[in-house]
Amino acid sequence: METRTKLQKSFNWIAIIGFLAYWLASADNTLAQTGWSLQSANQGVSDILIIPRLNKETAHFYQVGSGFNEIRKSIDGGTTWTTLTIPGQSTLLLRILPDEFTEGVGFVLATNGLWRTSNNGATWAFTSISIPSGSLRDISGFTVNGIGWIVGDGGKIFKSTDRGVTWTEQSSNTTDHLYAVHASSNNNAVAVGANGRTVRTSNGGA
Repeated sequence: METRTKLQKSFNWIAIIGFLAYWLASADNTLAQTGWSLQSANQGVSDILIIPRLNKETAHFYQVGSGFNEIRKSIDGGTTWTTLTIPGQSTLLLRILPDEFTEGVGFVLATNGLWRTSNNGATWAFTSISIPSGSLRDISGFTVNGIGWIVGDGGKIFKSTDRGVTWTEQSSNTTDHLYAVHASSNNNAVAVGANGRTVRTSNGGA
């Protein structure tokens, strides 16, 4: 029989490790894991990156959120956390993701641009991608050829062909805010947003 447990929190993110380990994250500084015990994240959580290991106790976690210039890291399944600082960062951090095809390369999306590291977070380089009176919202993963997209308010879409080093704006043919984007190949991507808007490309956004 299925057992359900209700927590008195509003959560906005969930991850599953293996068969039994569940993680949820909220915007009010709370994390919950299997068994639904609550723990403080010390910041509102926008996104969590999980690098799987043999079991949940040794999985590596990285989280970003309202700590602005902080990436919080755990290498013991979330029991303890350390803080990595991005010098000069002062806006909300939205997403964190690795480059799955290049060792040591990772990205953190802020509301006004993208932070990129090529040495596992030891140093960071910032690319400003501004949207007047608006915010960036999401970044896709990169393809094996280094192609990826960023979307944001006002229907803005930006494309990179060099693993996030440089970005070029493309036309989405909408002014609706775009909240999420996914790339399945060098030429195929889809973004979704406000008012039920969905935009697709099958030619790389040309």
